Amino acid sequence: MPLTLLTDCPPEWASENITFKQGQTQQTAEVVSKDGLMYIKYNALPDMGIIELSIESPVCIYDLDGNGSLDYGDIIILTENWLSETMPNNCDLNGDMRVDFADYTQFINFWTTEYGQ
Repeated sequence: MPLTLLTDCPPEWASENITFKQGQTQQTAEVVSKDGLMYIKYNALPDMGIIELSIESPVCIYDLDGNGSLDYGDIIILTENWLSETMPNNCDLNGDMRVDFADYTQFINFWTTEYGQ
């Protein structure tokens, strides 16, 4: 019987970039939010080998439209999801299960400090 495991991870990791491998079995892991924290969720079988988690190139969580740059298209997506509580939602940047001013603030802070340099 498989066990569901949770491993904490940075919020910028996306499910499609994380691979779970145990023995010869490989699958895409799922990034989930629980209690305001981000976790990698995967199923493992006892005594079936070493568990390996790998991540491909990290994706900038603020690039909401996935075009490879941080621009006004990302702000449009953020505003289209404003006050949404439908999850999963890549606009929920802080993992609190809601798209609100806290997410907007986090987006703008990154844009003006990290990306703007």
